[in-house]
Amino acid sequence: MKQIATTMAIIILALSCAHSPGTIQIQEKVSEFYDVNTFANWLEEQPNIGRVNVNKLVLLTSDPPKVVVTYYQKNAIRRLLLSVKPGYKLVLVKPE
Repeated sequence: MKQIATTMAIIILALSCAHSPGTIQIQEKVSEFYDVNTFANWLEEQPNIGRVNVNKLVLLTSDPPKVVVTYYQKNAIRRLLLSVKPGYKLVLVKPE
């Protein structure tokens, strides 16, 4: 019986470690990237994140240009409006 309890504890611990980053963690991670495509690739690799899309044509007329990144997390669509300035890190303008 003790062996079963220990095994179950290990399984629960392993499952709890493999979780997707929260929305706040993703928003904080944006500022570590210089390129939208690199950020989108990182986002696609995260567990429970799917259908990442970068819409580069949305706000290219703004200064600095802004793009919208959409993704699904736990069956809910999330949007990030990012400011993209060449040579600078990405800036989260607003989560939509």
